Order: sequence, then C-alpha cells, then structure tokens
Amino acid sequence: MTKIAESSLLGFPLRDLFDLNCWAATIPAPALDSRGVRVDDSELTAALSDLEAHIGSLIVTARCTNCSSPRMSELTDLISSPAARNETTDLANDLLDYVTQLMGGNFLQVQIDRVLNEAARKCPHSPNYNPDATPLVYEAFQAPDTSYSTAYLALLGALALALVIIVSLIVLVVKCIVRRRHRKWLIKLPPHQMKKLAYQQRSEVDKEDKLNITTSSMFRSPDIPRIVRFLIPIIIVSNVLFFLSGHLSLGATVNIEAEVAGEKFKIEKFFEFSMARSTVDIWKAGGRELAVIILIFSGIWPYTKLLMTLWLWFSSPSNVSISRRGSILLWLDWLAKWSM
Repeated sequence: MTKIAESSLLGFPLRDLFDLNCWAATIPAPALDSRGVRVDDSELTAALSDLEAHIGSLIVTARCTNCSSPRMSELTDLISSPAARNETTDLANDLLDYVTQLMGGNFLQVQIDRVLNEAARKCPHSPNYNPDATPLVYEAFQAPDTSYSTAYLALLGALALALVIIVSLIVLVVKCIVRRRHRKWLIKLPPHQMKKLAYQQRSEVDKEDKLNITTSSMFRSPDIPRIVRFLIPIIIVSNVLFFLSGHLSLGATVNIEAEVAGEKFKIEKFFEFSMARSTVDIWKAGGRELAVIILIFSGIWPYTKLLMTLWLWFSSPSNVSISRRGSILLWLDWLAKWSM
C-alpha cells in the first residue's frame, strides 16, 4: 500500500528514472520522533499490508561420496522418503509464516518510514537533495528499567514498617482488652476466692522457681533416658547437614547424548543447577520477591528453628525458665510447618 504525491510523480525527470531514492521520494515521508518511529498523528504513506508465501513441496536429497559414519546411507534414504518430504515442507512453511509475520509487523514498518525520510535527501532533483548527506542517526531504544529505585525500596520498607506497627497495635489492643476483662472479673470475686487465687499463683511461682533452681538442662536431666539425651543433638545436627547438602549440592545435571548417522556424540554438564544457584538466578532475572521468599522460608528459617531447638536442649533453667522454654518449643512446633 502506497500513497504517492501526484505533483512529484507528474514532474518526475527521466534522467532519474533508475534512481530508487527518487521513486521513494514521490511518497510523502511520515513524521518521525527522535528514535525514528512514526508519530501517532502522522499519516501512514507506505506499508506492507499483507504478505503470503507458501511452498507446495520441498524435496531434500543427499548423496554420500566419502563418508566415515557407518549409517550415512540410511540417513540419505530417510531424508528422501515421502514422510521426510512432508515434514520438511511443513517445517519450511512454518518458517515462511514466521518470516511473513515479521515482515508485516512493526519492525519492517519502522525501516520503511526511515527510508522514506532519507529518500528526498538522496534524490538529485529533490529540493532537499544533499550530495554530502550522511545517514540519519536516531536515538537507541531504552530497555525497560527493571532495577529497584531508592524510592521503591523506601516504599517497601515503609509498607513493612506499617504492617509491623499495625500488628503490634492489634496485639497491644487485645492485651489491654484481656487485662481489662480480667480486672473486672477479679473485682467481682468474693474475698475468700481472691485469697485462694493469690495463694495458687504464689504456689505456682514458687514451684517454678524451685524447679528452675533444682533442675538442669534437658541434655543433663536424669529424667530423660541417656540415649534420647544424646540422640536428639545428633539428629538436629544431622538435619542441619542435610539442609546444607541440599542447598549447596547440585540438584540436577543435564547431559546431552545424540546419535546422527551412527556417529555418537555427548555434551557433558550442558546445564547444572542447585538450590542456591537457582535462587541467585531468580534474583538476577527480576523475580526478587520470589527469591526473598525462598531465601527466608527455605534458607534462613529451617536453620533457625533447628539451632533454637538445639540451644534449648542444652540451656539450663537458670538461663531459660521452664515455662518460657515450653512456650518457645510450642511456638517452634507450630511455626516449623512454614519451612519449605
């Protein structure tokens, strides 16, 4: 599809009949921006509106004159077979479809628009002719910036801080409500029940203080069988080593083995990946949120829960009280399910 200026065509001099730039100059050039792309309000004057190409039958033949591969004769027969002819034809038509779509797309249109803008400068009878004209230089297309700016990181930090503040406020409000209800409940109790409740609380505190003083860590406790006391640390350390092995060792290796005409070839370690390397690749590819999630729940938290359990196993009640130790173990048991 072309739109040619009538005045340029009727006034075309015969001396420039074989100058392709002059023929292109008869087509009004669209306005381009600094990157050489037609602006939105500029008229489209030349374009490849439709392109069709098709191959009816593609025949590939091969003849071996001096071959070292033992099965080259079978390969030549296979290439010349009707089935291979159909497959080759389909492959060629698929390739043609891809090329025609590419030529009918924006890439070719940009090149046409740029040629039209330079044609008048290279045509001798054009008013804009310049014998010393140099090709126009356009600005390069800028790739989208996938890096995180300081403002974006500050926004993420502010959102995280706001979330922590909101959760803290909710916990504080819940505690205040519970304490207020508990205070109202205590006021309604008769005096003898108040004394009984205070006595029970003092007894529990004294009992825990006595246990904290008289007992030892779980590793040294005589109430736990000796085999369990030594087996638990071994199991925890073994789990840590298993995690390290899983994170740092190769997860898989891709090798390529092929045979063509009886000739075998092999590519060792075509691709390798591990947990740590995959996380780094995800970060570099732009999936930073996913990489952070994997790092926290698969890299940091599994070791944290195991090391905390090991620390509680060896800590004496004088460092960590029995009630606090039990509470931490219960929380670890509940949160341990969040490790991948």
